[in-house]
Formats: sequence, C-alpha cells, structure tokens
Amino acid sequence: MDRDGYIGVMALYCLLFMALIGTNHATVVNVKTKGAKGDGVTDDGPVITRAWKEACAGASPSSLVIPPGIYLAVAIELSGPCKGPIKVIAKGATIKAPPKLGMFKKDGWITIIANTDGIHTMRLNGLNITNATIKTGDDCISFGDGSKNVYVQKSTCGPGHGFGIGSLGKYPNEEPVKGIYFRNCTLTGTANGVRIKTWAAMHPGAASDIHFEDIIMNNLNLRPSDLARHYSIHTSNYVFDSNNFGPSKVQLSNLTFRKIRGTSATQVAVKLSCSQGLPCDNVEVANINLKFKGGTATSKCSNAITKVVGPNVPDICPA
Repeated sequence: MDRDGYIGVMALYCLLFMALIGTNHATVVNVKTKGAKGDGVTDDGPVITRAWKEACAGASPSSLVIPPGIYLAVAIELSGPCKGPIKVIAKGATIKAPPKLGMFKKDGWITIIANTDGIHTMRLNGLNITNATIKTGDDCISFGDGSKNVYVQKSTCGPGHGFGIGSLGKYPNEEPVKGIYFRNCTLTGTANGVRIKTWAAMHPGAASDIHFEDIIMNNLNLRPSDLARHYSIHTSNYVFDSNNFGPSKVQLSNLTFRKIRGTSATQVAVKLSCSQGLPCDNVEVANINLKFKGGTATSKCSNAITKVVGPNVPDICPA
C-alpha cells in the first residue's frame, strides 16, 4: 500500500471511531447553556421545554440539568416518547409558577406524558412540591430508593394511581427512604389513595418516617379486575414475580396516617399488610373517616405494630 492509500485508510478508521464514540456518548443537556436565566423573572419555560426535547431525542442515558436558581415558567411541556430514560438533575433549583392567573396561556402549568408517574424521584435529598396539580396514568407522585426529606403540600392528584412510596426492594443495594411528608393534599377519581409498596422475597431495604396527613379522597375509582391492589390506605408486600413468594425484606417503620377522609373505592378502606419477616414498626393511624358507598367500610391489618388514636371510620385493626 502506498503512502496516500495508507493515509486514506487511517482517516477512514478515525472517522468510524469518532462516529462510534458519538453514538455511545450519553446526552447531557444543561438549561443554562441553552439560554435559561434562572433569575425568577424571565420566563424560562420555553427553554426548559426545548432542553427536554433535546434530551428526549438524544442518546440514552440522557440527563436534563437544571442548575441552582429560580426558574419562572409560564408553561413547561415534557412530552415523549423518548429514546430512553431521562434523569433530571435539579439540585438547588426552584420552578416558579407565574404570580398572576392571567399569565397562564394554557389550562395546565407543567404537562407530563400520560401513562407514567407524574413525579418520581430516586436518591434525592431535599425537595418541596407545593400547589401541584397532576393528572396521569400512573402514580401522581411517588418516591423510590434514596429519597429523603421530601415535602408534598397542597397538591392534587387525579386521574392517576394516587400518592405512594416504592416499589422498594426490587434491586440490591437500594438506599433507605426517609422523611417523606404528604400534607393537605386531595385525590379525586384516582385508582388508589396512599400506598407504600415493596417487593416480596427480593432484596433488603428500609423506609422510615413516612407521613400522610390531612388528605381528602373524593370518589376513588378501581378496575374490577384488579380489586386486590386498590385501597385508600395501603401498605403492602406485592408479589410481582410468580417465582418469588415470601415475606418482603424491606423494613417499614415510623409511619403516620392521620386525618384522612372521604370515600373509599373498596369496602376494605384501610389495609396494613406488612411483612411477616419484618413487621411494620410504630404505625400510627389517627382520625380516619373513610366511607364506602356500598356498605360499611372495614380495615385489615397483619404484621403491624399499630397505635390507633381518636375516633376512626372504619374501626382500625379490630381484634
């Protein structure tokens, strides 16, 4: 091979190598580099929406980075389908709604893809969700492993699958969930109410200091074919894989269900179904008032160390 031919072949190899690197390179989109101001005054909604679309279309795994700052957004649309999962990194960032109703251009503020969790976090420390309205095809708000110090307040869900923790215990080395607070929230027409879900006979884990307080439930619905999984208040060890039967290895402790009222989709309005191997420890159920339109609401409890406070409808964990 002559010198020119050798150079040509090497150039082709270099081009192919660069193309391979480009194909396998993860997509990281930073909203600041795309023009977002984060000053709390400029409408950053269009920039965030465009950044999401770029991450959505980019090579997986993709990340959308929202650096610390206050981002005023008149509207944000997070639509798909995407090429793969998108990790949103927003430590120290606040998404701020317009101060006046007249500034809204659409019925919604932050619009997310249907048939997915509205908000789901993993391995996050410190988050406030306030005055959110979520309509989706899965959990409105849920928290996976490593979620800590999260406050959800004055938010509404429906349609959707309610508010929840989990599912936990599916993977090895999951980080504990701790300090999750749902307060002054409303669920309307949802398939479920509030739930803590773990996998049966899988991997160890823990969730503690989980609190649901001052929750209103209006006309909860259910799919008749899926009765066993739809409750207003529910802790459970699901068996998702028919090959894995047995008690969950996830320890649930310091749980509060307080001032929850409204209507239940099922006669069993409250179900505390905890692991036989790791019973739920220190569960407080207080001032519940859930009615079942088809008759008298009931509760079921197993493997839970429960403190019952105040008048409750239905009776909680009767002997």
